[in-house]
Amino acid sequence: MSNIRPFSTSDKAGLAILLEEMQRYYQVACPPPGAIESDLAELPAGVEIIVAETDTIIGFASFSAIYLGPGLRSGLFVKEPFVTAASRRNGVGRALIEVVARVAIERGH
Repeated sequence: MSNIRPFSTSDKAGLAILLEEMQRYYQVACPPPGAIESDLAELPAGVEIIVAETDTIIGFASFSAIYLGPGLRSGLFVKEPFVTAASRRNGVGRALIEVVARVAIERGH
């Protein structure tokens, strides 16, 4: 089973590898690894990332608080859950979304 926790800047290199895989999956251009790591070191205010890991990072979800959400209340917007191809169908994606949902509830979204 994987461990799910908040992203730390020490995860930059591992998450960059997964982000490159994601870009290949969606067949879109990808910045060089150094640029990805630089961007991860200075995320915009309000952006949060959680990572799923075993011995490496195998998945992530990026999210941020939004307003206006359903019922004209605050909400949590999940932009990008992604799990490496080798770890799919093992419940990692579901576990990431469950953690994001728990965060949303804890924060009153």
